[in-house]
Amino acid sequence: MSEFFLVARISSTAGKNGFVKIELFTDYPERFYKLKNIFVDFFNDKKELKIQSVKKLKKSILLKFENFNSSQDVNILVGKDLFIKEDELLVLPDNQAYIHDIVGSTVLKNDIKIGVVTDIIILKSNNVYVIKENNDNELLIPAIDDYVEKFDSRNKILILKPIENIYDDDES
Repeated sequence: MSEFFLVARISSTAGKNGFVKIELFTDYPERFYKLKNIFVDFFNDKKELKIQSVKKLKKSILLKFENFNSSQDVNILVGKDLFIKEDELLVLPDNQAYIHDIVGSTVLKNDIKIGVVTDIIILKSNNVYVIKENNDNELLIPAIDDYVEKFDSRNKILILKPIENIYDDDES
């Protein structure tokens, strides 16, 4: 069974010829120009749609699917999530990782396990790792080089820089 990965959500219809506007959940919008198919989620069941055309309109990406030829045809798709299969994931540069690779990773500080990444908060300035510490407290660490020394995707290990007191609770 193939795993699916969320890449976009259909936000609205676009014009009267069956195009839809998508909200991107990827840093690589150019991926849509290479895709031939995409999967839409209907009640936790993935249905494959053939991509007929891709257009860029200002800062938006528009998609047209085969056999969807009017705004009325695509209206049922508005609000639906779009997925790709695992084998369609892009190979990322060494200094980048997919969210699904980071979540669940062991977090080390000074070679000691301090917790596990449970979530990532996506912000405009920088992402933030949500770490469940060994004592069940939640720790928020900015996903920036000042705090993160290295991420080992093969072994799912996030290594924090050994900055003293930077991770300690301010409550005394």
